[in-house]
Amino acid sequence: MVARVKIGALRHRVTLQQKVQNASGTGARTETWTDLADIRAEVKPHAARELSAADNRYQETTHQVTIRYRPGVTRKMRVLFGGRVLEIETVINAMERNRWLHLLCQEIDP
Repeated sequence: MVARVKIGALRHRVTLQQKVQNASGTGARTETWTDLADIRAEVKPHAARELSAADNRYQETTHQVTIRYRPGVTRKMRVLFGGRVLEIETVINAMERNRWLHLLCQEIDP
């Protein structure tokens, strides 16, 4: 992973979300996603492949999302980008310098 990122590369606006569990009045728990931050990012397609299972074909797409360092970003979060949902698979602190985070994400159907 490259530690240097040009500021101009952060041209995409994304939303970082976190899963929250809510208790209803009846005691049932529901999970919802809440917006944590709207941030600038570089979003690059990383890989795409077509898979088939049980006579069904589907496509799997991965992206690398680069953001400025933010403490607390974990795999339990997700990124919204242009109407698409990117589930965070891996969080990499570039060169362990607390400047950039590289998020390896998989695009999922909402």
